[in-house]
Amino acid sequence: MCIYSVFSHPLTYQLSAAPGVCRWLVYSSHESSFLFAGEATPLQGPSNGSVHRPRTLLALISDSQPLVDSTASHSDPTTENSHRRRDSSVELVNRPPIVSEPTGHSEVGPGRVAPRLLAASVTLLLQFCSCSPNHRGTIRSILHLLGLAGHPILGVKIVDEPLCIPLASHLSSKLCHWGKRMDILNLTKMTSKIPQPPGVPLLGNVFDVDPSNTWTSLNKLAAKWGPIFKISALGTQIVFVCNAALLEEICDESRFRKCVNGPIVEIRQAVHASLFTAYSSEMDSVWGPAHRIMSPWVTDKSNQITFVDQRDTISAIVPYWTSKPSQVVNVADGLKRLNLQVVVWSFFHQKGDWMSGPFPEFLTAIDQSTMEAVKRPTRPKLLNWLFHQRGYDKDIRTMRSFCADVIAKRKSEQQPREDMLNVMLNGKDPQTGESLSHEQVIDEIINIFIGSATSPCFVTFALYYLLKNPQYITQAREEIDSILGADGELTYEKLQDFQFNNAILREAMRLSAVAPGFNIEPRPDVNPGPYVSLAGGTYQVSHKQAIIAVLGAVNRDPAVFDDPDAFRPERMLGEAYDKLPSGVKKGFGNGKRSCFGTKFAWQWSWITLITILREVDLELADKNYKIDGDINGAFCVQPWHFMAKVSKRKDRP
Repeated sequence: MCIYSVFSHPLTYQLSAAPGVCRWLVYSSHESSFLFAGEATPLQGPSNGSVHRPRTLLALISDSQPLVDSTASHSDPTTENSHRRRDSSVELVNRPPIVSEPTGHSEVGPGRVAPRLLAASVTLLLQFCSCSPNHRGTIRSILHLLGLAGHPILGVKIVDEPLCIPLASHLSSKLCHWGKRMDILNLTKMTSKIPQPPGVPLLGNVFDVDPSNTWTSLNKLAAKWGPIFKISALGTQIVFVCNAALLEEICDESRFRKCVNGPIVEIRQAVHASLFTAYSSEMDSVWGPAHRIMSPWVTDKSNQITFVDQRDTISAIVPYWTSKPSQVVNVADGLKRLNLQVVVWSFFHQKGDWMSGPFPEFLTAIDQSTMEAVKRPTRPKLLNWLFHQRGYDKDIRTMRSFCADVIAKRKSEQQPREDMLNVMLNGKDPQTGESLSHEQVIDEIINIFIGSATSPCFVTFALYYLLKNPQYITQAREEIDSILGADGELTYEKLQDFQFNNAILREAMRLSAVAPGFNIEPRPDVNPGPYVSLAGGTYQVSHKQAIIAVLGAVNRDPAVFDDPDAFRPERMLGEAYDKLPSGVKKGFGNGKRSCFGTKFAWQWSWITLITILREVDLELADKNYKIDGDINGAFCVQPWHFMAKVSKRKDRP
């Protein structure tokens, strides 16, 4: 029996049959075959010493018979004389005839796969990331020959897109080789080493990441070391994923889950076990009840209910920016004030004047506490306690006091409104009948504000990109004016018509990566260890490894986007957007633990952008300003020194 593929270089695969015993499958490009070399020293890879990732499907083919039950009607004479050459350095055993075995499988494709042959085939199916059109015919022939095309167990499907067939990390099956069986415990492709920047003894890579500008540092490292790299700091190793394909893989919730570590653990001092910070072990007791109680108020239906509240409150940005002619404003500052005002009214129906006066202390506490949470894991615990704990505690008290006042004010009202705060105070989990405690309500209100802080930063980036590409301001205003005219009122139903403005937001989300990353780890229930494979076995990580997605790099993946640094909203319209891989649509996180208020945040951003472009003229205060290197933040990032001249729109209909 011989194994064929269409690799351009020799590759070596290790068969670990027992502790201390290694056997090898070696593919020889020159000999056009795979050879089983017994307990031999592994053959070398390509001349440069590296091992290349497979680009197509591996499959198992017989020298003289198809790999199907001999009782099936199918036969393929083309395999009779194919690839007879052998590597003379390897002694081969004469192969006795294949003995058919009973099979319980229904007929699939051209024949039925005998159980032992199916097991062998499953063993040698590897995940691959791409295949050229020239190889698809070979793959199609192999699958039909094996009787695996459309097999219900393997889920193999012939498509024109690149196939993706998972390789089980641990196998307990029998491989039939020249009539001999041997136990296989593991089949692993010889992996590539995950790149790591050179560090310093003991401290590792602590000087490669600026704790005061973490995400700019990580984006620079990704540009140099991606699509995957790792760093170590003070004995802790972190792996970073920086392209769309790898991100899609680690977002598979059947294999991976949210990792609660580092900064998220530190912010638990402020919000304890809650929606944002719950460990996986707290999903049933903490996350589940809170999510079921609160989630009805962050849906499409609730967005429709709160639309008028959002729209009317957002309009406050217009007089704030245009009451004086051509004033210079800090764009992020104004939008953060606006967001606080909108959230407090839409969710809690309480009013406050945060559009004037000093910057709100509550917002400063959020910025400072989240930034401190990011920095704390990079310092020894003693330094945190000696020099930083007092300020951290002060910010936490400020946040919790603000939220306690919101609750106290609601309890003093005679006729409370039906809103998010009402369900948080009085709602019950439909599954358990539990309610949120007073402390839990404070925790979740803080989470709402930490999460909603993304929206003003997001729109700030959108306005920056528009000012750098003013042709899109013209196009966006044409859409606004055509739909609303001079006196038309923005409604929930009309909002859906502003597709070009929506595309502007999508492209700004891509380039800004305003929520710059999220943490993932292998699921211990399906990855018992010691290693987990990525990219079809190209890389291996520990089954307990924390992995961070660097979205600023993922969203600029050149394999997905032409000219990835350019601002082009048209690529986010309609079908063009629908065809993009899911890996570049993770701006609000992934799956079950993604951002709780995504729909509310997007509607806020959409209304705000339309309102500003309809009513306000903006221009850069400094024509030479660029955000490169001026982006900073913790759980969300913003351009720190983006100043704009604002005035009433001169050409408004």
